[in-house]
Amino acid sequence: LHEGFAERYSVDVRAIHAEPRTNALCSDRFGDERNFNYCKSTQAAPPEVLFLPDSRPQSVYDGTAEILGKRHAITLLARGGCPPILGADLHYRNQHGCMEAWETFVRYVERAEPPLVVLVGGGLHLLDPADAELVTPSQFATREEALRYGLRELITVLARTSRVIYIRPLPYFDTPPSCFLRPISLPGSQCSPTISRSG
Repeated sequence: LHEGFAERYSVDVRAIHAEPRTNALCSDRFGDERNFNYCKSTQAAPPEVLFLPDSRPQSVYDGTAEILGKRHAITLLARGGCPPILGADLHYRNQHGCMEAWETFVRYVERAEPPLVVLVGGGLHLLDPADAELVTPSQFATREEALRYGLRELITVLARTSRVIYIRPLPYFDTPPSCFLRPISLPGSQCSPTISRSG
């Protein structure tokens, strides 16, 4: 990606890098005892806008913080791999502790009372038995029932103290961003810049 012919890319790909998951403004607020791995804030003040829940909201948070962060206290709290579910132990395989993480987030919202909570949706892969497990014994007959209940319960609880905005799941593309950054297509490469609405 960083080497080869310069004209293969119309942008400086060396400038493209992942933003950090944490910053001191947020981490200092919680100390070492936390069961989540994303924690960023634009100000030391309590959040006016809080982004939850897994790795997906980081890009939405970073864009919002860049534009509004100097005027508003914006915070990101998340645990990667833990979609927005409360009260149902449905999780990705080999991803434990999501229920505890969500209980931590809910307690923080109850304490901080941010005017706005933004949930960035995810979790559709929880419906696939190959990707996720519904812990038994459970009061839910299916993964769909558990996901529906868990999302509804979470929004209900958060709405007691905050206005809640739910952003539906972001689409997955079949090809990586590097495929679209090239001004020319390499032999044999097939970029898929669109995705069907029904997908």
